[in-house]
Amino acid sequence: MLKYLSLLLLLFIVVGCTPNQPNKGEELRQQLLDYQNRPKITSHIEVISIAGYNQEDKISNFEILIRLDAGSDDVQVSNMTINNARYRSTEQCEFDSITNDSFCIEVIKGNNNSILEYREFFMLKYIATDALNTRDEYRFLFSLNDKNISQVTVKAPESFSTSKVPLWPVG
Repeated sequence: MLKYLSLLLLLFIVVGCTPNQPNKGEELRQQLLDYQNRPKITSHIEVISIAGYNQEDKISNFEILIRLDAGSDDVQVSNMTINNARYRSTEQCEFDSITNDSFCIEVIKGNNNSILEYREFFMLKYIATDALNTRDEYRFLFSLNDKNISQVTVKAPESFSTSKVPLWPVG
């Protein structure tokens, strides 16, 4: 009996309530759930890397590796745009399966849906309308429901010596 009472007292201490406040533990649990389900202030994606494919000294095909910033809400990629280019759902995310000014996703790490969640990595394959020439600057503006969530400006090198050209980060 003494063992039972000491365990009960320990439980009340851990939960933060006393026998006179039996609902406080439930109240604290509900507050924690409310906090976890609270909408975040913003969604923001982190661009890990950008590479372009050299085609006759011009680049219009880009691979962009992204992940969700900590503390951000999940991002439904079908609601996202890159420089006004829309997501195009494809069975296999290949440049041949999308058109100019569109992008597709390849899940690198995570579940196989189009929702970018914390700790997932997506490779976006994007075809720009305007090709990037040597020494050109190009700005990638990522938007979600018409609100900017990230942007990266890249500058092409003086010459393209390989077929896959790293553009971000450089140096």
